[in-house]
Amino acid sequence: MAEIFPFRAYRYNAARVDPAKVLTQPYDKITPAMAEKYAAASPYNLIPVEKGKSLPRDSATSNVYTRAAKALEDWIQAGVLAQDSEPSLYAYFQEYTVPGTSERRVRKGFIAAGQIEDYSAGIIHRHEQTRARERTWCRRPERIRPGDGVYPLHKPRRDALRSPNPAGGRAAPEAPS
Repeated sequence: MAEIFPFRAYRYNAARVDPAKVLTQPYDKITPAMAEKYAAASPYNLIPVEKGKSLPRDSATSNVYTRAAKALEDWIQAGVLAQDSEPSLYAYFQEYTVPGTSERRVRKGFIAAGQIEDYSAGIIHRHEQTRARERTWCRRPERIRPGDGVYPLHKPRRDALRSPNPAGGRAAPEAPS
């Protein structure tokens, strides 16, 4: 069984930025055109962290990952990102359209810190080695955003994850127009 722990997340400070201008689609959904629109929407848009650009001059000390880390550090120092005062487990609601249909669903889960385990221990599995049905629901980048854990939830535990919004949360933001 995976060990999980509450943690103190960083969040955008809504008094400093408009969430509609700084949030993005998941990494694997962002086209180059969308990335440009996100970058133009706000200097604090998540795009350089979520899907930074490779540059011809990249090196071991200056690359998409070092620039992402620098952006996060700068935003924390500027008060654009603020850390929660208490460790928590975070409810996560993701509204999506089932591929090939018009059916809308809400995937409910949580985000937590986890104990690092060697894959050979059989506690954590690479997403490529999960069942096809789970992979469809769990296609998320493993870079900066938290990876998804797939746990079988029985009805009483599933019911504990209730949306604060009767509509089931909010859809991922589209690229700004």
